[in-house]
Amino acid sequence: MGNKNKLLLSWNGEPMIRHVARQLVAVPVDEILVVLGHEADKVKEALEGLPARFTTNHQFASGMTSSIQAGVAALSPQSEAFFVCLGDMPLLTSAHYAALIRFFEERKKTCAAPIVRPVNGDRKGHPVLFDAAYVPNILDCREQEGCREVIRNNQGRFFAFQVNDEAYYRDVDGKEDYLRAI
Repeated sequence: MGNKNKLLLSWNGEPMIRHVARQLVAVPVDEILVVLGHEADKVKEALEGLPARFTTNHQFASGMTSSIQAGVAALSPQSEAFFVCLGDMPLLTSAHYAALIRFFEERKKTCAAPIVRPVNGDRKGHPVLFDAAYVPNILDCREQEGCREVIRNNQGRFFAFQVNDEAYYRDVDGKEDYLRAI
């Protein structure tokens, strides 16, 4: 995006990160924890008034995993499960998140610690929903761009949420992505 913070780009008249967070506010989750990094003060300001808690990843430039780990480390001890959500996926609505939660709850009836991810063939989407049992695994993860190794090491507890909805796969990484999505 050049010198622009994509999370602060306008999406339906508000910063993209605010739009994404508002979708989560409308879902039955106990808390929203936002990991701040680049331009932390501006991102926090964009979320003013929303019921979110914040933590800061001072190593955000080292890759996505450090942000995931910062968020997981700051989870409430009462958390039973958590989403790893991306702030640059504005096509996701509260209905998308709710569908994943329902699928997760169904899997929880037969699996003590499920992991759920949107999948379509070889395409892997977001967000990923983890049982809280994976907190130590994620904190130990050494990948730089996500926690795929946690999923690979727990294939017996991984459940693919089969979907053919672009919202689960389309993020805004560059100017072309943004222009295509708006």
